[in-house]
Amino acid sequence: MLGQSGATGAVSLLSSAFASLLTPTSLVTIATIALDGAAVQYAAKAIDAVDDVDENLKKKRNPLNCSEGRHHAFVYLHA
Repeated sequence: MLGQSGATGAVSLLSSAFASLLTPTSLVTIATIALDGAAVQYAAKAIDAVDDVDENLKKKRNPLNCSEGRHHAFVYLHA
């Protein structure tokens, strides 16, 4: 079924095939793709964090924000 070289030949062929994938060019390509993916994930999380901060700032700017069920009163003194 495996021909004249048998299982040993099949393992030898598979090992040489995997070894050919580990050339410097392919390793650089794999590393570049991995780093690009990490950068995209980092940027997406950073954008979400900025949106959260923006929402919190909008809530803080409104001194009469009653969304939490509490009423706040501010007195501004003019000197």
